Amino acid sequence: ALLRDAHAPDVLGRALSARGNVAGLQGHYDDTLRDFAEARAAFESAGSPLALAVLDSNLGALDMHRFRYGEAVVVFERAAQRFATFGVHAAELNALTAVAELRLALLDPKAALALEPRLRELIAQVADPVRQRYGELTCVQILAANGRLQAAATNLHSTLAAATEADDRAAIARGHALAAEFALARGDTRAAADEAAAALQRYDAA
Repeated sequence: ALLRDAHAPDVLGRALSARGNVAGLQGHYDDTLRDFAEARAAFESAGSPLALAVLDSNLGALDMHRFRYGEAVVVFERAAQRFATFGVHAAELNALTAVAELRLALLDPKAALALEPRLRELIAQVADPVRQRYGELTCVQILAANGRLQAAATNLHSTLAAATEADDRAAIARGHALAAEFALARGDTRAAADEAAAALQRYDAA
């Protein structure tokens, strides 16, 4: 109430967004959506397009968590466009990676493939190697889903090597999980079992 009376819409929007995120973590989705809607109005009143992009990313994550993939695609795409306008490469990479993974989940690999060139541009522009490897592994998934298995395997090998050198356990686990899927697809059940075991070991350690 104090923030509403203070005529500081940007601060109000941030407070509502934070409260909405907490409610979402607690599973109170109606409260989250209500806070996000009020936060959006506050940010629009304040003229804060970058804050709106962050809010869209939070809403997209909520929709993903609720398995509302179609709705999540829309808000993540809107967030990515806004981040691109301001040159916030890391945030745009996060949003576009989510869009690509959602497109794959929606069985639309061609739409995901259309994002791959921009993802690679962003990977090259982001300084954080952890974000880079996550983006690379998403590109591997995109290539594999579109039948470009050799390119996917080559990229996976190099990304796994970099992750292992950096002891990036999350990337190592995800990489081995992808390797297990590839092995299973080509009928190599023994290799698939080995890769799956390696992934589980890293997931437990991550």
